[in-house]
Amino acid sequence: MSKPVVVLLSTLLVLCFSSTVSAAGGVDVEPELEFSPISNISHSKEVADESTWSISISLEESAANNNTSVRILKQMCTNEGVCYAPEWVDAEPSFDNQTWSTSWVTIDDHAYVNWRVALDYDDGESEEYPPSGYAKAWSSCWYDIDSDEWGGKDCPDGPSNDENDGSSNDDDESSFLPAISMLAGGAMIIAAAVVPRDSK
Repeated sequence: MSKPVVVLLSTLLVLCFSSTVSAAGGVDVEPELEFSPISNISHSKEVADESTWSISISLEESAANNNTSVRILKQMCTNEGVCYAPEWVDAEPSFDNQTWSTSWVTIDDHAYVNWRVALDYDDGESEEYPPSGYAKAWSSCWYDIDSDEWGGKDCPDGPSNDENDGSSNDDDESSFLPAISMLAGGAMIIAAAVVPRDSK
């Protein structure tokens, strides 16, 4: 089999399996801080409904000495899949401007808190971490719509796939296999079309 066909089939195989992968419910998402002016971020984890959620951002000394200020974009989402409008919150600095903190109270029945950090520099420029999308912190009782799973330390009795007589698992397997078959079939058709041209 020629090299272009092998590359093509390998690519389709990767796409096939990557299409079944999604962000895991209950796993917090953190921004990448390497090469940033932020030395550390600490925030609340597995917070219950209507409880205080706090976040603290530590800046590198050079950023703290350069009049850098910090804002947090917060967005709270419910277990029903409704996300409220995001809202910017000003963080409060420590005496040396190196640590910036803020907090708010979570809403009832919240699944997770989306958040993003903005650094406002003295020259009027700003940077955000993560630069697109949100970091995420799951609550103490969450429902993940993508996986149809409940979880969290305060949610031991939430409905799950295991309590649905196995029907959900069967559906997952039946929907997974046709997707594999369709992509594999597509790969074979493309390979069949490419091989004759390569063999001439």
